[in-house]
This record gives sequence, C-alpha cells and structure tokens, in this order.
Amino acid sequence: MISQACVEATTRMFASSNKKSKKSRMSSDPTDAEPIPEPIDILVDSIIGLLEQSMAYLRAVANQAFSLLSSTVQETTVNLILTVSSCAFLCYYWSCHSLLSATGTPQPCRAVGDR
Repeated sequence: MISQACVEATTRMFASSNKKSKKSRMSSDPTDAEPIPEPIDILVDSIIGLLEQSMAYLRAVANQAFSLLSSTVQETTVNLILTVSSCAFLCYYWSCHSLLSATGTPQPCRAVGDR
C-alpha cells in the first residue's frame, strides 16, 4: 500500500541514526537482500503519483510537499524524476503516433487526458 510505504520511508528518513530498524536486524547477510530504496525516493515516487491525479487539490498538495522536501533530494531522486518524465513523454508520443498510423489521418491525442 502506498501510504504504508510513505510511513516507513518517513520513519527511516527522520529516525535517529543510532537505532537499527527491524529489517536491518533481521537481515544478517546483505548480499541476499535487494537494496532498499532511499526514503526520499519513495516519497517523491508517491508525490509523482499524486501529480498524475486529475484532482487539482492533490496536485497542489504534491507541489507543496515536493517544495518542502526538495532540500533532501539526492542523485537517485533526480534519476527517478527524469525516468518518470521521459517515460511519460514516450507514452504520450507513441500513443499519438499510433493514432496517426492506425487511422491515416491526424487524430487528437487523449493519452494524457484533458487538463
């Protein structure tokens, strides 16, 4: 669930560095486990999900939350933002291109929705 992931990420992000989480105590061999994403990456991923919603209130909340968290952005977070934005552009482009090639005439693209 998205909200549970945000709670866990926030707890990891603002927790004291001398306390070990339950997951780190349970995992004695770090080679077996998948790398845990940075907490800021999880939060930004959730914010991006809010930006994709059609409700203006959720987009306003997402913009405000990102402005408050932008000082903690890391290189992996920037990569995440660029990956998501490039995927959105490619999906939009190929949706419009497939409409054109399927009908033979230019069609209005409805891939992103009316905003």
